[in-house]
Amino acid sequence: MPGSPLTRALIVLAALAIGASVADVPLVHYVAKPLATVCCIAIALSATPPVSQRYRAGIATGLVLGLAGDILLMLPGPGHFAMGLGAFLAGHLAYLVALTDGARLFARLRPVIGFAIAGGALCVVLLPRVGPSLRLAVAVYAVVLCSMAAQARVRALVVRAPGARLAAAGATLFVVSDAALSINRFVAPIPWSAVAILSTYWMAQWALATSVRASAAAEVA
Repeated sequence: MPGSPLTRALIVLAALAIGASVADVPLVHYVAKPLATVCCIAIALSATPPVSQRYRAGIATGLVLGLAGDILLMLPGPGHFAMGLGAFLAGHLAYLVALTDGARLFARLRPVIGFAIAGGALCVVLLPRVGPSLRLAVAVYAVVLCSMAAQARVRALVVRAPGARLAAAGATLFVVSDAALSINRFVAPIPWSAVAILSTYWMAQWALATSVRASAAAEVA
């Protein structure tokens, strides 16, 4: 199994969480899911040398907020879903701030246009099917998520470092994961949704966490 001990632990815990979700074993899922994200936090905090302390702080903050979102989304009821959405929204804002390290906000137009089109298409599909109380929150979330992904790609084009490309891949996977989650929840069930949503989610978080290391490449943490 490749990677550092933390990456190996993440793979095991993520597999447990996904398997438990598919097999409907809630207790294992509720334990393994947050622990997998804790591994991502540890990867970011232990990576040396960091790109910068500012970048590390932003990515680590986003991961901690993602952990809060993980827990809230496991709880029943629309209120917890809204709070989980808020936690991830704040996390994406933290990522967005981190991703301006070394690259001005939206300094390249093409990624911004591409993700704006993707976000707009997602909103067209989702918003008619979302309840009125969540409609604005979902729209704002889509804007922030796609802005974060666009800036990650901008930074990869400007910085041209392995870690920046890894962060861009992670941010794009986050869009894929959240789009799948939203479609599965509001539009139509996706076959093997837990596998599709959670695997892309942890690949995204792992990539962002690993990008903290200045020399980050595909198998280091």
